[in-house]
Amino acid sequence: MMRLGIIFWIIFWAGCTAPDTCRVELTGEIEGCKYGTALLVSADSARNILFSSEIDGGIISLKGDLPEPGEYILKINHLEYPLLLEEGRTKVALDITSDRVKLTEGKVMEMEQLFEKWMEEKYKPLQERIGREYWKAQQQPEDKADLDKKTFEYFGLKKLKYGVVRDFIQAYPDGVFSVYQALEILDRDYERGMEMYALLSPKMQQSALGKRLYAETQVFVASALGREVPPIEVETEEGKAEVIEHFPGIWVLDFWASWCGPCRQEMVYLKEMYPEVHKFGVNMISISMDDKVAAWKKGNAEEQIPWKSVRNKYGFKSDAGICGQLKFNSIPYIVLVKDGRIVARNLRRGHLKKKIMELLQE
Repeated sequence: MMRLGIIFWIIFWAGCTAPDTCRVELTGEIEGCKYGTALLVSADSARNILFSSEIDGGIISLKGDLPEPGEYILKINHLEYPLLLEEGRTKVALDITSDRVKLTEGKVMEMEQLFEKWMEEKYKPLQERIGREYWKAQQQPEDKADLDKKTFEYFGLKKLKYGVVRDFIQAYPDGVFSVYQALEILDRDYERGMEMYALLSPKMQQSALGKRLYAETQVFVASALGREVPPIEVETEEGKAEVIEHFPGIWVLDFWASWCGPCRQEMVYLKEMYPEVHKFGVNMISISMDDKVAAWKKGNAEEQIPWKSVRNKYGFKSDAGICGQLKFNSIPYIVLVKDGRIVARNLRRGHLKKKIMELLQE
């Protein structure tokens, strides 16, 4: 679950000795490392040493005060192993040679097991059923109504998984494991990050991990719902530079590339949907992220896109132009816009059409 490595049995004795510190005693027997130095350091870039121990015959003993429960780094000589530490007794099994870790006792382990059970009961059965039915529907494409229904369910799995994790955080808001899970499922989503942050206890919000969740969420504020779409610098097939910055009414912004298989698959659906929504005044524009103009032009010719198609001036450079502004790093990436403001991101297939029809009813 966590990105750790080594087999040893480590015992963490942690008890809060003062309002702002937690006393930790760490002992362990390391498999695969007999001598050297063991350090417990901060997880930030400074890697401040909190306390240390000589490794003698594979045995370590570390004692000291931690500023708070959270993420720390155990260094065994030059190797680093991130750990989530809570107060109380914890055991960790690590193996240097296989680079594996397993929590075997303690609060974080209990939360990890609880989370696994939570997902096993609330998400995995649906994931398996929907995945199985989607695969079966793909084998019978002639039944379009069923394929559309199963595709709709399949593309809703990410949202479904987020809802299950969010509910876990709401049920257990006062543990570092919940903050860790929030960071894991953030997925460049501003609304998601702010919702999870609000569910955490004040103590966790003010922890280093909580502050990290808040800071990472703010990175994506430019793509938040309700924000204006920034100007997009593009070029036409004739090589003419343009700046697209006015989006009156409802617009679908389709970011794609000729080399992107899923983008080409999505294009099939978009072209199918286009006549149905365009008659109600919905506009579309495809913005290629191709770095090579020739590849984009070839893709355009193959796709015969019936709406405006242009190429992002900066190609697929994550730190420049629209990529740097909206902070997306994968395609297809679809942005739904109404009167110049973002109303949805990354909706696919039936979910996109459903949202468009809802906007048309407003």
